[in-house]
Parts: sequence; C-alpha cells; structure tokens
Amino acid sequence: MNSIHILEDEVINKIAAGEVVERPASIIKELVENSIDAHASHIKVSLNDGGKKTILISDNGVGIARNQAHLAIQRHATSKINAIEDLFQVQTMGFRGEALASISAVSRMTILSYDKKKKESFKLEVKEGQKPLPQIWDHPEGTSIYVDDLFYNVPVRQKFLKTGQTEFSHCLEYIHALSLAKPYHGFTLSHNGKEKFHVSKLEKGLNGEKNKYLGKKALIARAEAVIGTNVEKFLYVCNEDSYGSFEAIISPPGEEKATSKSIFTFVNGRWVKDKTIRYGILRGYHTHLLKGCYPQVVAYLNIDPSLVDVNVHPCKTELRFQYSKEIQGSIAHAIRESLRTGSWVNHHDKSILQIDSTEFIDTKATSDNYASKEALPKILKEHVDPYKIFPAGKGSIKSGLKTYAPLSTTSYPKTENQSNQQGNLATTHTQNSPIDWQNLTYLGTIAKCYILFSHPKNLIAVDQHALHERILFEKLSKDRSFCTQNHPLLVPELIKLSPEIVENLRLKKNELSTLGFNFEEISETEIEIIGIPTILIDRPLDGLFESLGDLNEEKSCESPLTHTLSTIACHSAVRAGEELSEERINNLIMEAKSVDFFHNCPHGRNVFKVFPHKEISKWFDRI
Repeated sequence: MNSIHILEDEVINKIAAGEVVERPASIIKELVENSIDAHASHIKVSLNDGGKKTILISDNGVGIARNQAHLAIQRHATSKINAIEDLFQVQTMGFRGEALASISAVSRMTILSYDKKKKESFKLEVKEGQKPLPQIWDHPEGTSIYVDDLFYNVPVRQKFLKTGQTEFSHCLEYIHALSLAKPYHGFTLSHNGKEKFHVSKLEKGLNGEKNKYLGKKALIARAEAVIGTNVEKFLYVCNEDSYGSFEAIISPPGEEKATSKSIFTFVNGRWVKDKTIRYGILRGYHTHLLKGCYPQVVAYLNIDPSLVDVNVHPCKTELRFQYSKEIQGSIAHAIRESLRTGSWVNHHDKSILQIDSTEFIDTKATSDNYASKEALPKILKEHVDPYKIFPAGKGSIKSGLKTYAPLSTTSYPKTENQSNQQGNLATTHTQNSPIDWQNLTYLGTIAKCYILFSHPKNLIAVDQHALHERILFEKLSKDRSFCTQNHPLLVPELIKLSPEIVENLRLKKNELSTLGFNFEEISETEIEIIGIPTILIDRPLDGLFESLGDLNEEKSCESPLTHTLSTIACHSAVRAGEELSEERINNLIMEAKSVDFFHNCPHGRNVFKVFPHKEISKWFDRI
C-alpha cells in the first residue's frame, strides 16, 4: 500500500479547478460575477471557438490594486468575507476566493486592471511554474482578463469539451440569465468576432419603484431582449411575506415550452437552479399547464441571507433554505392566484371579453337575478324564448333550475348552502366572467365534442368535457361534500392494477374513503371496489382507479388531494363524444357562470377558443 503524503500545490490547484471550472461557461460565470462585485455597469465578453481558445472579460469596475494583484490569484484570497459568520450574510456574487486561482491552474491567464483609487494600472501574466509579478501597464478604467487555451495542461479534461458552437450556447445561456438577474447592468457577448447579444443597462426607477422590487416595466424590458416575443402577455407577480419578497413575470397558459430552459430563477440576485423554487413555480402552474410542458418564468426571490445557505454547491447554483416548504408554498400560492385572477385572455377581441382585470379579480361578486332576460346567455336560436328552454311544465327558468340535475347521470347530494339558495336565484354565486355569456347565440356542436356559439363579431368554440371538468374541479375544491355521498355497488367489482398503483391506493385509502370511495385490497395486483361517490355512477372504474393511484409524490408537483379531486372531476364530467341536449348545454353555461375560474381544465387544456371576425374574414380572403 502506498504511503500517505501531501500533494503538491500544482496538483491541489488542478483538483480544485475541477470543482469550479467545468467548461468555458464556468469561467464566464466566475469572472462576470467578479465584475459585478466590482461595481461595473457594463461587462463585455468575447469568445473564440466557444471559449475553448480565448475568453476575454472586460468591465468598467473599480479595478484591482497593483500591490494586491499577486494575492488575487491565490486560493482562498478574497476581499468579501473575513469570518465564518460572514458566510451566512453573503450579499456579493462571489466570496470563496477560488475563481482566479482555479482558472489560472488550467489555462494561460493575463490580468490587466486600472485602480480607480490609486489611479494606476498593471499587467499580470500567470504562467504555470512561475511566480507572477505585476508590471506597470497602460490600461483604461476597469479590468480585462484574458483566458487562453483552456485545459491545455489537462488534456483529459480538454477531450470532454464539446464543439465550439455547443460551448458558446452554454455561455449565451449564462449571459442571458445574468442579464435578467441584473437589469441595471449592461452586457455584450461576441463570438468569433461577431456580436451575438447586447443589452444596455436600464435606468433605475423605470417603474417608479423605490423599494426592493425591480418592477414590471424593468422586468418586461429586460425579458424582451432575452426571451423575445409575446413577453407583453406575461403576468406580473409580486408577493411579500415573513419569508421574503417574491417578484416574477410569468407566461399565461398557451405560451408554454417543451423544455424548462425558459424558467429563470434568482435568489438575492444570484442565478440558481434550485428545486425548491422550481417546484414552487410548477405547483403554482398545476391545472394550468399541459403534461410535459413548461412555463416561461423569470422569478426573483429576495430573502434574508441568514435564512439561505449559498455555500452548498461548487458553482453556487443550488441552495439550502431554512424554511424550504414554506417558501415553496408561498411561491406556488402567488403564481396560482395570478393565473386565476390575471387577464391573460385579453388578447381576444374586446367586444367579447371584459378587459378590466380588476373586475375579474373580484371573485366574491354575486350575479344579478338569473330570472331576468339580460342575465341569461342567448345560447339557443334567437327565436327561442330563453324562459322556455327547460322542459314543459317547469314554468320558468327559476323553477327549471330548482330541479336541475348535473350533467353527469347522477345528482350531487344537496349541501345546506345549496338548499338555501335554490329558492333565491339572486344569491347564486358567479364570477365576473371575461366571456360575455349573455350575448352568445348557440349554433350547434361538432363531433359531439365542441359547442359552437356566435357573437356579433366572433365565433366561439367550447370543449364540453374540459369546461365541465373545470367546473366540477372548482366546486369540489371548495366543497368536497359534492362527492362524499357513497353509492354501494350491488355487486362489488374486481379490477387488476399494477403493484405500484395498488400500493399508492393503499396509502391513500383513508383520504379516498372521506371522498366516498370504498375498496379492499385482494392481492398485490387486485382490488375489490365496494362503493364509489354518487357522481361517478356508470363511469368505468378500472381507468378511474388507475388514475387515482398514478401519482409519484416525490416527483410530482401536484398535491395528492388536488390529484384526487382533478381525477374525480375528469371521470365524472361529460365526455367528448357524449351528445348533449340544448337544455343540458344551457345548464352547462349556467354552471360556468357560478364558478370562479373556467379558462382551462385541470390538465391545462384550453376550455374555449375565440375566432375573431377579422380572422374568419382572412379564411375567405376578404381582407
């Protein structure tokens, strides 16, 4: 066995560099963050062959003192902390004092800097095996650092670098992220002599903000340069609680991406890829996002530095929060409320949508009496009296609604609140809907799936299953007594499932029993269904229980209860392909007016689509 010995400094430095320097983008991250800490207002990055051959970082910061230049390239030499306690109050981008030492260990590095205080400049060339000495050198304000021949002395690491274009894309991603994190700094990125990205610094107070928030205008202005089109549709989120302040611009449903690359998260001005924040964002988007899709988000969390540990990852991209669950829940709540109350359908024609988002936010408003003609949608042919759309003998809309049965083949159990409301339609709850329901005229259905309505200047298509599913989900979320009434099966039904699904159902058995489900485990792959909620009568049970048990809580951003309620809503709603009478369509629209939100189903699909008159005219080459 070999004897224990202390490694040489050269070997130690290369090992340490392996933790900090992975690729050219790692070098850009470390050096640009140093420039920001040096109070630079504009930072220029120039690359050759994706940074594999040359990297140049130039800034207009305060510079480095010549008599401290030799210290700057030593490991653990820093001007940003002094004691261990400082690690828990870090407010600078860097603090470890490892960047320059690590970079110089695996490349040929040259530093040129002008010290604003002493009004002197120098040049420092760092070569392996030689003691670097600063030379008097003429250099404008700020600091310039050249990094040549990355990994020239570690050929094994050099082999793992990708093509120049691939490495450049990683560098561009970081510059994009940092330009979002620091809107009051300017950035320029060039590759092989061509400018690829440029943003000027934004003037402070762009949004009139005098506090910790950047403000919507500043976020939108910078996001336009990074994300590009459709940013004007994004919603602004701003929330503050005892755990910190959260600010973000988020894409509305319909603007999702196939990957999560458009989710940018920042903590105290630092770009991070932290699971706590990302899961909070995805939890907030749950029921508004299609499976496998991701939103576009630029999110900022400002938190007391003592409540977060940034020293848990070599690249400082992962954090440890003292109150991670609470912070995640706060982020999810802020995003969820913005999506539910935001005016993200405003891009439709104003003649059919109420554009005033402040009205839409007031979800506690009550409707006018449904018995008036003005309060009813004209969903039937115009010659039909809306008072007579219910079966003969009911007498009126009021009496018709009084005996109204839900669209599924069974009835909800009456709650005390419902019973009190049936005699007084004026107390029926409704949202200030962005759809002008009362001015719609029912045209018909397509493929027993999409309900068509006309408006004086628009055509509207509604997905009958998605709309009913959302209505049921909203009602179940507020009052689960709708599904707690158990319907015993005359003959218990035995179904086969995967062992994983059966185990998940076993773990959720108590919760499911409170919602009207009654079943027993027969084996690792079989369960016997004894009873189900009344609203699920006549629905296929194998697919239902498969869905109820299909939730990996460790990987899913969806809460178990939300998953269960959305599954119940999905399986009890009217189906695509199920023929609806005009009366049932009318009831469906009346139900839509009674819930707070109906724009997409719990799985993220759109509920309705508006075709403006101008768009229809283009179909026929009229404009």
